[in-house]
Amino acid sequence: MAFNLSLLIYDQVSIQYGTSREVSELIDLLPMFITSDESFGFDHIFCVGVSLGGHATYHVLSDDPRVSAGVVIIGCPDVAALMEERASKNDFERKLPPSFRETARRLSPKLEEVAKKGILILRDIEDTLVPWGPSEIFVNKLPKEKTRIVGYEGIGHELTQAMMQDTAKWICDVRHGT
Repeated sequence: MAFNLSLLIYDQVSIQYGTSREVSELIDLLPMFITSDESFGFDHIFCVGVSLGGHATYHVLSDDPRVSAGVVIIGCPDVAALMEERASKNDFERKLPPSFRETARRLSPKLEEVAKKGILILRDIEDTLVPWGPSEIFVNKLPKEKTRIVGYEGIGHELTQAMMQDTAKWICDVRHGT
């Protein structure tokens, strides 16, 4: 059986988009599991994702107004650009079809919505699986006062203790307004 890279590429779009929808559904349902008090609500909802979850975090920030901030760890907001780069590096002979590009662009996170929220972006400077290039155009348009980008060296595509500590500190700082 031949390896079908195109299915993996298409799965990236459906998984990211689907995961973001599931996060929103969880936010819908979670209060009933926590308390029977119908006035219960969340003051702040943060979304944190690593790798594919990081890609999905951009979608959640874009599409769910209840989520006020997020942490993207080694993730990318532009799946079409990321997949185009991966396809070119893997000698993927067929071009990505226009239907893929159109769907990926249509479902991409909306910059104007993500820009309304606080975001911490953690990345490895030399990550080859999720390189910075496909993220850079989108991220550079985010407001500097709401965006913090931290680059680590030499970790590759891994979640590290330092990333977890930086995430926890940033969430506490945002919660306390510092």
